[in-house]
Amino acid sequence: MANAVLGNSSWAVLGSTLHIELFTQSHYRESIREEGEPSEQERFLFHWQEDSRDAIMDELEWRRVNTGTSAAARER
Repeated sequence: MANAVLGNSSWAVLGSTLHIELFTQSHYRESIREEGEPSEQERFLFHWQEDSRDAIMDELEWRRVNTGTSAAARER
């Protein structure tokens, strides 16, 4: 699977990684909301903060690559 993903352009790989990070963030927010237990919130909060930093870095890198990627390359 890694070869299939990494065989694509940097733009596509970074975009996919960003979407996974954002999905993960949404999942953690929903988990906290459903559980409602402070101990669960503390457990998920640290992980959510860590993933949040990852998502920010992924988006910044994707935006950097996006500025130099043509529309035709994005379509591929």
